[in-house]
Amino acid sequence: MLALFAAGCNNSSDTPYIPSGGSSGGGGGGGGPTAKTIDLSTVTADTTVADGYTITGTLGANVKISIADGATVTLKDVTIKGINSGDSYKWAGLTCAGDATITLEGTNTVKGFWKYYPGVFVPKGKTLTIKGSGSLAANSNGYGAGIGGCYAVDSSSHIPKEEGSCGTIVIEGGTITAAGIGCGYYSDCDGVTIKGGTVTATSGVCAAGIGSCQGGSCGPISITGGTVTAKSVQGAAGVGTGQGDESKCGAITVATTVTKFTATKADGAIDSVGRGKNGGTCGIVTIGGTVYWDGSQYQNGGDTILTQGTYTYPPEPTPTGIINGLFSVSETKKVYFSKGNLQATYDGSSWTWSFAEHQYDALGEAGANTLINGNGTVSAPGSVDLFGWVGANSAFEGMAAFGISNSDTISHYGNVVGEALKSDWGTNAISNGGNVANYGWRTLTQDEWNYVVSARADADSKKGAATVSGVKGWILLPDAWTLPAGASFTAGAASKYTTNSYTAEQWAVMESAGAVFLPVTGLRSVSAIINPDEGHYWSATSNGSSKHSAYDAKLTDSSFLVGNANETRYRGAAVRLAKDSE
Repeated sequence: MLALFAAGCNNSSDTPYIPSGGSSGGGGGGGGPTAKTIDLSTVTADTTVADGYTITGTLGANVKISIADGATVTLKDVTIKGINSGDSYKWAGLTCAGDATITLEGTNTVKGFWKYYPGVFVPKGKTLTIKGSGSLAANSNGYGAGIGGCYAVDSSSHIPKEEGSCGTIVIEGGTITAAGIGCGYYSDCDGVTIKGGTVTATSGVCAAGIGSCQGGSCGPISITGGTVTAKSVQGAAGVGTGQGDESKCGAITVATTVTKFTATKADGAIDSVGRGKNGGTCGIVTIGGTVYWDGSQYQNGGDTILTQGTYTYPPEPTPTGIINGLFSVSETKKVYFSKGNLQATYDGSSWTWSFAEHQYDALGEAGANTLINGNGTVSAPGSVDLFGWVGANSAFEGMAAFGISNSDTISHYGNVVGEALKSDWGTNAISNGGNVANYGWRTLTQDEWNYVVSARADADSKKGAATVSGVKGWILLPDAWTLPAGASFTAGAASKYTTNSYTAEQWAVMESAGAVFLPVTGLRSVSAIINPDEGHYWSATSNGSSKHSAYDAKLTDSSFLVGNANETRYRGAAVRLAKDSE
């Protein structure tokens, strides 16, 4: 369906409903209303509803229902499901004869009749205002908008443009779900204003969720309140112009007073808010008081902000302690990585959890890794960043339950094949990662490690061996990656850890774009550090065929292994936590 907006529909065949004494009048031959209520199940002829009436019930006849010019009516549990039967019923599901106000109560569904008309229509130069606490689902029966205009082409088989163009649509309240809000194919819309309510607009072919359609023009779009979600499924912006260079849209304003605004563009569209596929003309785009498009070019980072596949305002708060890049760990889930490897620090009386100051920080023998005792203690104050893997059936308690133990007795770490972690490291309060327990940090599973390293889109081009500030390791790039100006990156390990080399300052630029660096860590075996040129990062998955080991992500100078990499549980490996994207 095209996203069309408000119907320029011919009213000449309507039988006006004119109340007599406030309570009688015929209702189009269906028995008449009482107490200023008209039950659509009794209506059998084209009917125009007067000011002050409540419309209710399910329309059973294939007749045209209109709202009188200047009237305010209430829709209360209304169902209008028009049928498209050739050229028989050339009207919208609900037609406004002029200016109209609809107050929503209960649950309402309106679907257009003839395929070129919308669900709800208001003529050009007039205003439809929708408010109330109820809901409205509005759809066309083919190519019209949910709320708005017609499929209007000046030909004998379509609706003339002047007749099919729509007026201004104002939404002040209610829960609105529409197959597009705005103008139709080659028609015009005077504009759209949303002041409140919960509005979801999903267009069809060649149309914006809110805005114009191919060849059409929409006036200004103002969103000052409510929760608004707009999406195009083909060729257009979420909010703005439809597909094609003939499509036009006026200024788009999203105020700071909105509860939440989300716009999703279709594949091939330029902007989520602004221009659709092949351009079009869009007025000034202002979101939260900032101009991101001045009518001819991007401003203030608009080339990054507006071109996102999905744009949300206000932006989701950035979780504390993350690298600000999203990584797919399955087909449906994305995560942020923590800003550094996990560390546990003992100050002589208590333990504190934190992330390393830099991504390239790894303690090795320099910390307290070699001072760990067998019961969750260390022999002197210091920091630990190599932990054993402790299963759910282990008797370890306290800090030992997180792998701070130098015991090499395998049964101390759990003794059951396939068991879960006893205590995920992410459940701790991490001082520079939210500083509250159960903040959302967690250890990736083996499958998730494997997906992000080897199975996500373009996985091989988004990993590479590197040396950062003199520390060896591997880089992972986020799903949406743009190489910063002046920076460089080569995928793979052609030159081992020297494939890429960065100073601390150069790495800061890469990190700001969302890049993750996993430094080599070595392994702790009891109280010694072995394999210092390797990196080992625990997963949350134990070996399904051996009670002695668990899976890890293993880094070498030539490979980044996950699928078959596993390590004995009592050996100390690094932990890089992740947090699910909300």
